[in-house]
Amino acid sequence: MFLRLAGRYDELENPAAYLRTAVVNAARSWHRSAARRSAREHLAVVGEGDEVLVVDELLESLARLPYEQRAVLVLRYWADWDEASIAAALGCRPVTVRTRAKRGLAVLRRALEEERFARSTRT
Repeated sequence: MFLRLAGRYDELENPAAYLRTAVVNAARSWHRSAARRSAREHLAVVGEGDEVLVVDELLESLARLPYEQRAVLVLRYWADWDEASIAAALGCRPVTVRTRAKRGLAVLRRALEEERFARSTRT
């Protein structure tokens, strides 16, 4: 925060006010993201029967995917982008987006099935 201000110090009319606003906005942003993270932890995706897969487990499985597959799945299903937009953003063809989505979903499906199996054997 302070380093960003240092480069622009001479341009600002009121550096102290600018810095104060920047710090407050950064703190608000941090608290908003912490609140979203906390809210996400309490959400659940309902599975088969009585099983419930907590979103954290889904996010952990998603984090294990290669970047390209993870980016496609997040942009497609979380951000609701179409294939053409994803392809343009990632610098690939739409058919590559479809392939990465299919492979990423297959890996996620296997990971979630393994987690369900592990849960059923523990109880």
